[in-house]
Amino acid sequence: MSNREELICQFLSGSLPEERLIEIEELLEDPAFADELVQSGIAHELLIADAALKRDESCAEVIKTLFGQDHIAIREHHAPPVKTSGLRRIRFSRKSSLFGTVTIVAVLLLAFLLKGKIDSKIEEKRDLKTTFVAHITSSVNAQWKPGCHRWSVGDALRSGDRIELSDGRFEIIYSSGAVMTLVGPVALEIRSPRLASLEYGTATTRVDNDVSGDFQVLTPLTTVVDLGTEFGVSVKPDGTTTVAVFDGAVDLRPLQDESSDVPVRRLTGGQAVKANKAGAWERLVFFDDETFPFGSEIFRIEKTRPAIISRITDNRRSSDSPTFYRICHESLDEDSRAYVDRVHEWNGMNKKGLPYFLRGADYVQTFNSDKKDEQLSITVDITGPAMLYLFYDDRLTVPPWLSDTFEDTGQKIGMDEGPWKWGTNRFPRDIGTGAGQSIDRSFSIWKRRIDKPMSVELGPTGDSIFARDNFRSMFGIAAKPIE
Repeated sequence: MSNREELICQFLSGSLPEERLIEIEELLEDPAFADELVQSGIAHELLIADAALKRDESCAEVIKTLFGQDHIAIREHHAPPVKTSGLRRIRFSRKSSLFGTVTIVAVLLLAFLLKGKIDSKIEEKRDLKTTFVAHITSSVNAQWKPGCHRWSVGDALRSGDRIELSDGRFEIIYSSGAVMTLVGPVALEIRSPRLASLEYGTATTRVDNDVSGDFQVLTPLTTVVDLGTEFGVSVKPDGTTTVAVFDGAVDLRPLQDESSDVPVRRLTGGQAVKANKAGAWERLVFFDDETFPFGSEIFRIEKTRPAIISRITDNRRSSDSPTFYRICHESLDEDSRAYVDRVHEWNGMNKKGLPYFLRGADYVQTFNSDKKDEQLSITVDITGPAMLYLFYDDRLTVPPWLSDTFEDTGQKIGMDEGPWKWGTNRFPRDIGTGAGQSIDRSFSIWKRRIDKPMSVELGPTGDSIFARDNFRSMFGIAAKPIE
């Protein structure tokens, strides 16, 4: 008995090891073997008789993928005459024999086995085209590009659907759990529950930890892979791409061929970079809170005045350490986030709340890890007459640059540090909500009057008054126009 006959007999008797099934599939790649099995036309009829498969355009593509076009297409002149009487009977060109019977049954069973694989592949392809992979949950002042589909809140999105806004904002929730905000002008294509392609515009995405590593945003220059995070991606018409991470981390995978040596780059919370078509990444030093809105921020609140803090830079970092400053215009209030690299929040020291002169001020989310940098120099650009404020940690000595140019107001602002490793069941360290809630630290409020547009230089923090030098926090920056 030949190896081919042995395989077929073992398959029919149920004794064929599972790992040898692949051998039968590989044999179908041999035209001679295929001709031997299907000279009666039975494989041809079994594979195409199903009416649904006949009507499905993807059937031919799947069969071609599995077998190859020439190996399964049985020409009409090869099929033997067919007679029918009740049930269809098929006449074979060779005499009946055990091997002939085995061949017929083997073809039937093989066709059934492979038909299941074909059906599975076709169903998978249908699912990508018909299954809803995302839903639109919010829309704010959406304006559509001419000729583009006009989506509405509640609409379901399938793979291949595009959203093209000329202005306005959209929120999408994917079936994977990822939440994305779009800011127009923007063009985004939905690829799957875990994949979107951003052609241009801005998208801010929040991905929970149970989805992390699966959700990706494609851009013309890179693939952004989340690692359980909130991150923003912005693509300009010229292809310049910006990626900022607010929580967690992402991996940036450049679009490259296999011979390229451009490495994957990881960004963590508080870091941002931008790249041009040449592929060079550089640090994004600052941006404002309108750049990557998310959640309730998408409901745009019109500002009542121009920004008073226009720019902020430092002397310490290059693209190797791409931390950013976030300028929040007219936004200081209870529970305002204090740092880009921590979840800490500013709050009033008690239920009375923030001092009145701070409410609605422009403020800067700084980088808390700068608290020990003795060489740090920060420059803040003020656009006009204003009062510039610094929130300085009471656990630190006051440096000369602060006491010489600022005045202590005698007022305090509190900080809610939120969760940290020393929290206990008795003394939980969860983030609080509202004035006077969960205050962990106090900061003195210092002020300096600015009478005209200028750049103000700020230095490093002073030493800790405690034995342990890590008992310290970075200062905060705020400004409000003089009325």
